Amino acid sequence: MTLSETVAREARELREEIQRHEHLYYVLDAPEITDAEYDALMRRLIAIETAHPELIAPDSPTQRVGGKPREGFVKVPHSSPMLSLDNALNEGELREFDRRVRDLLGGASYEYVAELKMDGLSMAVRYRGGYFEQAITRGDGLVGEDVTENARTMRSLPLRVQSDLPAFEVRGEVVMNRRAFERMNEQRDAEGLPRFANPRNFAAGAVRNLEPRITASRRLDFYPYFLLVEGAAHYPSHWESLLALEKMGFKVNPYKKKCGDLEGLLGFCREWEEKRDSLPYEIDGVVAKVDSVAQQQALGWTAKAPRWAIAIKFPARQEETVIEDIHVQVGRIFRDVFADQTVSARNRLLEVALAIPHGHREAGSSDWRQGAHRAQRRRDPESSACGRAGRRSQTVPHAEALPRMRRRYRPRRRRSRQPMH
Repeated sequence: MTLSETVAREARELREEIQRHEHLYYVLDAPEITDAEYDALMRRLIAIETAHPELIAPDSPTQRVGGKPREGFVKVPHSSPMLSLDNALNEGELREFDRRVRDLLGGASYEYVAELKMDGLSMAVRYRGGYFEQAITRGDGLVGEDVTENARTMRSLPLRVQSDLPAFEVRGEVVMNRRAFERMNEQRDAEGLPRFANPRNFAAGAVRNLEPRITASRRLDFYPYFLLVEGAAHYPSHWESLLALEKMGFKVNPYKKKCGDLEGLLGFCREWEEKRDSLPYEIDGVVAKVDSVAQQQALGWTAKAPRWAIAIKFPARQEETVIEDIHVQVGRIFRDVFADQTVSARNRLLEVALAIPHGHREAGSSDWRQGAHRAQRRRDPESSACGRAGRRSQTVPHAEALPRMRRRYRPRRRRSRQPMH
């Protein structure tokens, strides 16, 4: 064997070994080697490819590292619309959805596949000849943005897969786990920078960053939930698609269930509403899909959403708390409007932020100051009062006052001549 053949063989073996360890670490969460041992393998591969550029393969782990910043994102049409889902906010609405499915299917038997509704950024990933080709954000559902170079840096997204399909598309969710998000905010605290609000917004910003190296520095995960060929489902059931994605090496969420009836689906929802804090990432509900693709086709779509799937949203969390202090801040619009007014006139319109309790940090808000209930109030608003803090969604905090009888004391009331909006 010649020297060049020996080097080529070593490079190939290093690629395969590194890819195996990446799959163990980022997909299965079962690492076999230390970070230092992984770094040593990567440094050796980089050294070989630097000396022999002709040995660089498109699926080489070294190609995940972000390149130069770009000027903007290219718009790309989707192979089929990435529609949103209708919501069921309570058991009654879910039962009504199930009744419609049963009526439209004419009494035929059907099953649901229940999956956790991850709170992240939707993305479509295209493969050709087994190799990663392109990644596109959801955008408006018809046209998205090309984020291929950024997606390439996600270690849980395979650059090469074993499949008999010549070309296919995988749709899923990009999320950041809680621990990685906390570490990032701890680092920003140390640098004196403002904290990020929640993992979802942070993940979305990282994917759409114009500098891939910044995306590469974040630990983002891609969880797939659809496998399409030419814009349509390839397998006869959704469950089979999920199993095929697992076999290809994608990081399919293991917490899923095939439900034979509505009661099984309700049980899955109740289970994960209670266990949601045990997960390493944010969820805001459960997605239920009719399993049979033939029945999905029979049920069809509305202009905005499929009739065979629904997002079952968990109730917003609420806790009672004591408002110990009120932070007053004049926003940019108020500064512009009242730039020429007197101090007393400016003080008649202020943004009042009510503190979110510390216990709500785990639901997505990294800083209690993010819990802002913005209202037009006069100076000297009531403090040391009781309030209820919660979220209008899993990532949008808000606060509201409790009835006056629940407050600690009755401070002097003032009548405001300003309208409340």
